[in-house]
Amino acid sequence: MAQPKGHTGNPNGRPKGSKNQRTMEWEALGEAILSKHSARANEVLATMPDDKFLENYGKLLEYFKPKQSRTEVKQEGTTEVTIRVIEGNE
Repeated sequence: MAQPKGHTGNPNGRPKGSKNQRTMEWEALGEAILSKHSARANEVLATMPDDKFLENYGKLLEYFKPKQSRTEVKQEGTTEVTIRVIEGNE
């Protein structure tokens, strides 16, 4: 018979601070990318034109830095600046 929900038979429960297997695998992948493949990625990025470099570099950063809202800054004329926060995938 199955255990009631919330009762696994382990009286101490999961230790505080322990990580899921998926989290540990994701961290290992990130470490491999940063240590083993960073030189190659830098070489490829160095050959790109500035606009493509910034686009691809930004995409890479999204995997290793917390996701923040994108902003769009437009300057119209010489004194007026419009800042628009883009929510979600616009």
